Amino acid sequence: MVDFSKLLKAPAGAAKAPKALPVGDYHGIIKRWNIVEAPQGKDYSSMIRFQLGLTGWPDDIDEEDKLQETAHGQEPLDLSKRQLSKDFYDHRLDLFDLFLRELGLSIEGRTYEEVLPETVGCQVIVAVRQYINQRTGETGNQVDTVKGLES
Repeated sequence: MVDFSKLLKAPAGAAKAPKALPVGDYHGIIKRWNIVEAPQGKDYSSMIRFQLGLTGWPDDIDEEDKLQETAHGQEPLDLSKRQLSKDFYDHRLDLFDLFLRELGLSIEGRTYEEVLPETVGCQVIVAVRQYINQRTGETGNQVDTVKGLES
């Protein structure tokens, strides 16, 4: 059982936002997928969202960029704790088909329902980019592209 007592004793309001990851192409894995219904007023009705896990740093990242300032000082950034996703919208299934082919999956003559479970566990290259949150001014990360290692 998880013990949250230490967490609950930490001072409220002192937590720091995680440092944005440096821009680069990270090794990763598809952890899971789900269907997300669109909020009203969007130009799509649903999308397939892939949850991605990062498993390795790009080769050209400096060692200092792999560290983050915490309440305990400089600590290594833990890629496994980063939650990234990639969405494919129902009005652009052609892009989704391309993605599935890049994963090396056989899709001809099959339904998405048959192919989707095979995506879980696929190793990928995740192009991580940065953006500036217009409301807060903070730098965050977003996924640009996801490609299979075979592509």
